Amino acid sequence: MKSLILIRHGDDDENYDDGPLTDRGVMSILSTASQLQSVVTQVNAVLCSPAKRAKETGQTLCTIYNDAFLEEVPWLLETDDLMARVKTLKNQWSSVCLVSHQSPIKRFLRKVHPQASNTLDPNKYGSCVVINFERLGFWNRIGDTMAHEPFTTIYPEGHDLD
Repeated sequence: MKSLILIRHGDDDENYDDGPLTDRGVMSILSTASQLQSVVTQVNAVLCSPAKRAKETGQTLCTIYNDAFLEEVPWLLETDDLMARVKTLKNQWSSVCLVSHQSPIKRFLRKVHPQASNTLDPNKYGSCVVINFERLGFWNRIGDTMAHEPFTTIYPEGHDLD
């Protein structure tokens, strides 16, 4: 089984084009990560967008998941390139987290799991979707649409950003 975790970065300071996480952003990621640990006990790798807020989110997840491998992926915004990268993941990795922005996550989910893409609230920083590919033994076999695979949506507790 393979688990793919797609997480929206934590809240950033809107006064910066590429701002760091705010205190609220850090708290939302910690809340999401705490809930995530009950769903996914191990994360082998975290791939993140080069944006500062995404990197900080990825670094936080790597620390929580005992120094998981962290890779900055400049093209994490492009759905086809992201799919190509996922297909080249190391097969010994059972769980991989992708940290990016709301739009790229939604586009990727629409391609891989359309039903899961409808569960994400655009107003929730730090929200995530976990897709468990129960019959997938190799990352290179991930399909364009695997809509029947089970998924879980997680939102940070107590950190509404409406």
